[in-house]
This record gives sequence, structure tokens and C-alpha cells, in this order.
Amino acid sequence: MSSSFSIKFYLNRNKGKGEQFKIYGRLIHDRKKCEFATNYYIEETKWDDARGRAKRNQVINDELSDLEARINRIRRKLLDDEKPVSSRIIIEILKGDRKEKRSLLEYINEHIEEIIRKKEHAENTRNHYKSSRNIYAKFIKENLKRSDVTIHSIDYNFLKKFDDWMLSEYTDKMGHSVKRNTVNKHHSRLRTLLHKAVREGYIQSNPYQLFSLKNTPTNRSFLTIEEVNSIKALDFSNNNSLDRVRDFFMFSCYTSLRYSDAVKLKLKDIIETEEGKKLISIKMEKTKESVYVPVIPAAQAIIDKYEKDPARVVEGFVLPRYSNQKLNSYLKLIATMARINKEMTHHVARHTFATIALNKGMPLEVVQKILGHCNIRTTQIYAKMQTSTLEKEMEKFTF
Repeated sequence: MSSSFSIKFYLNRNKGKGEQFKIYGRLIHDRKKCEFATNYYIEETKWDDARGRAKRNQVINDELSDLEARINRIRRKLLDDEKPVSSRIIIEILKGDRKEKRSLLEYINEHIEEIIRKKEHAENTRNHYKSSRNIYAKFIKENLKRSDVTIHSIDYNFLKKFDDWMLSEYTDKMGHSVKRNTVNKHHSRLRTLLHKAVREGYIQSNPYQLFSLKNTPTNRSFLTIEEVNSIKALDFSNNNSLDRVRDFFMFSCYTSLRYSDAVKLKLKDIIETEEGKKLISIKMEKTKESVYVPVIPAAQAIIDKYEKDPARVVEGFVLPRYSNQKLNSYLKLIATMARINKEMTHHVARHTFATIALNKGMPLEVVQKILGHCNIRTTQIYAKMQTSTLEKEMEKFTF
């Protein structure tokens, strides 16, 4: 299959030194371009844009012609050796930066650094990739008895071994085995990285095209109204820490906020409408989507309670300051005291809001807006009708 390829030299007028500008090269392969700097500067009046060459400067023109010939030789060799070809690969070989084969862990490290540099993703995204990198490294060391593998060597068998190892041998920091959906998250990140490697020309195809992930239905834990009330009824008059953690949790039950948004929420994020109603107006940390959440009286009561809290007075934070880990540790204790036999984390509050709202008849589209979901199918996961709601609705079903 033929592919388009072109080389063009041009004057980069943003890269100047006195009255001279640097000569750059632009490669386009299959409509994907990559640019690079040469070692040459020239005055604008002495450059011919149409020809991509200097005017009456045979030394520079000979050097550019030699450079063009080298680029063509590199491309021809890659094609003859049936190796991946892209503008990026050609330039890396030209500059001597490209290794023959990229290692997986090195490639992931570069991806993490890119996430940090571009600041386009939430901090959690970077942390998730770091976590996955450590798991890939552990698998490579324990299962393959190696320190790293090349991206080229990852195939269906590698993915199958990794999948089996995660489900049968891997344990987390607490010594617990992991479930299918957790395994799939690490697969998903690896698939994204390999897809990026295909786009950048390091490999020709993504092995995940042959490896299908098995999905299990998501069962999101939530509290019933009765369970919420049992938590509210606990007496923490002699335990300030548990009282504050309960308030943090209840605030998210009333507003649907994730931990990452609740912990950063400040008074300036609460606006007042023309009708005098209060709204939480934020851009969510995870998705960068803007959401507006009405502040109900129960949530306002918690806001008012911490009016003189140091975190409010000094920095304007709405809620007491706790790490997610510490918060979840206290919440497990609170669940035990309330005799709730469910896996308790702060994120249960968001699930609780969504499920109770839907059971109380709030339209799915409204819940979607409050949660900040781009796709309504994500919101539908929360549409679990409690038995009492189903019975009540069935009473209307007469004919």
C-alpha cells in the first residue's frame, strides 16, 4: 500500500537571532507532520519560500540537499525492513534519539511526564498511571523474570498472562485480591498507551484488537434513607473527629460532590441567584465539566456549622480538611457503629445522592446534570429502584 511523503524546508520566523531566522524542516508522512530544526540561520531576504532553499548560497543549499537525501534513505530502509514508518520515527533516527525498540516502562514514564507537563488531566489520572506502571513492573518481574519488555514484544499471549496473573496471583497493599473491573482499569490504561504507540509509529497495530476485556456488571454501593438516618442519629458529642467526618460525608450525600471536589470547595464557589437561592458552581476536578448544584437546607446547615473553623477562616474552605484515606478510615468505623454492613467509602455518598434522588422521582436528566455526567448511560447505572419504590409504583398499575 503506497503512502504519501514530502519534505519541505522553511524559515521559522519565530526563531530569530538578530536579523537572521532559523531554517526548519517539515516532514509529512500519511498526512501526519513532524518538524525539526536545522543548524542554519539566514536573513529573510536571502530565503526563497517557494523553493525551500537559500538564494545564492550554495553551501547551505548543499547541506539541505544532503539532509533531504539522508531522510529519504532512512525512510527507504524502514520500508525495506518492513518496520513502522512515521515522520516522528524518521526524525528521531535522523537526530540519533530513537532507540531501535522502546521499552514499556520507559514509555509509560514519558507518558506520565507528558501528563504533568501539559496539565490537561486531573492529578488522579497521573496517579492512576503510576499505579498501573508499578503493577506492570511487578508482573514483568514476577511472571516474566525480566526488568522490562519492549513495546514490540507485547502480544495476545502477554495480555492473557497479565490478565490471569492479576486475577489469580496479584494482591494489593492490603493483601486483598482484585476483581475483574479493577483488572480492566489496568488493561484500559495499557491499551491507551499502546494505541498512542501506534499513532506515534512505534508499533503497527494494537494487540488489544485481538484481546477482548470481559466486563462484569457494576454494582455501586449506596445507602438507603434509613441507613442515612441511622448515621445522622449517632451521638458524636464526645468525638469531634467522627462528627466532622460525618458532616463531610453527609454534605456529599446532599450535593453529590466527589471527594476531590468537596475537599477543595470554597465559599467563593457558592453563588447566589437573582431569586436568592444558593448554588455550588464548580468545574469538576475529574472531568473538568462545569456543574451547578442547588444548596438544600441540610447542606446549608453544615456550611454554617463550620463558619469559624480554621480552614474556613484562613483559606475559605467550606468543609473540614481530611485526606481521603483518613476520611474513609473513619467512615468504616461510623458504618460499624450504625450497624451498616456495606463497604463504606466517601464515594458511597455520591452514589447515595444519585440513587435516592432517582427513587424520589427526580428526572434522570436532572440527576445527570447535577452529577456532571456527559453520557446519560452513566447516570442510568444509579437507577436502582428500592423494593418499597417498586411496590408503590406497582399500586398505580391497575387496568
